[in-house]
Amino acid sequence: MWQWTEPIVKFVQDRIGQTWIWFDTLSRGEWLIVLASCCAMGFLLLKSRGHRGPC
Repeated sequence: MWQWTEPIVKFVQDRIGQTWIWFDTLSRGEWLIVLASCCAMGFLLLKSRGHRGPC
């Protein structure tokens, strides 16, 4: 039953490893760009999902 999940788990583990290697090679300026982009996307996500209410 678990045999069909093994390729998916391997794929995800490989992507996480490759992503970490990519982050590890970034310079300080590139880190700031990635951080600013993530913050902007998070802000827009929270803004779009926000509900105006009494609080």
